[in-house]
Amino acid sequence: MWTPRFSGKLESMRNPEYVPLICTLLAIEVAHLRWIIFTQWRCRRCASPHIDCGCKPNWIKRLL
Repeated sequence: MWTPRFSGKLESMRNPEYVPLICTLLAIEVAHLRWIIFTQWRCRRCASPHIDCGCKPNWIKRLL
């Protein structure tokens, strides 16, 4: 007798080895976006890149 593939229950992950890969790719992308903000974007007050900006406190620079 034929049964449908999805019966309304959640199935387990078929390839759990992809989880570390996906987490690594997300971490790399977040680091890349931080680098873009820190080096390419400019401060609204002094118009210098965030890496050279003296307007922001150090704790904000650490977050970027």
